[in-house]
Amino acid sequence: MGRWIAIAAIAAVALIALAGAALLSFRAGDERTDIAFEDVVQAAADDRLQRVEVDGETLRVTLRDDERTYETRVPEGADIAAALQAEGVTFGDGSPGTVELTYAGGGRDWNRVLLVIGALLGLAVLALGAYLRFAGRGGDPR
Repeated sequence: MGRWIAIAAIAAVALIALAGAALLSFRAGDERTDIAFEDVVQAAADDRLQRVEVDGETLRVTLRDDERTYETRVPEGADIAAALQAEGVTFGDGSPGTVELTYAGGGRDWNRVLLVIGALLGLAVLALGAYLRFAGRGGDPR
């Protein structure tokens, strides 16, 4: 019986690793490109900024002349609204002369959270399997 527990534990860890890889590959397939925060501010000054979505520490930016969505990190302690207003940005619906500013609800990268939870569950299954195998032998480590 101890052998089946070990096999089940290894299979569970492999399944969790596959699920984590699948989650990360879905995220990698997004049409997002990295952009420097300074370039976002410059695009705002040049009236090329159409939409900014704030999601925790991440900004998703859409430019007027580009179909792609760009991502950047908000620098520590930065106020995105104040930084853009300092460049003369007026917030509105994203029409010429205005920038649409929205806030996403989450603020967490749930793919990473789920991956960490999955890894911890896998370790717990391995520890339980090792404990049951050890306890099944009456505490004899042989």
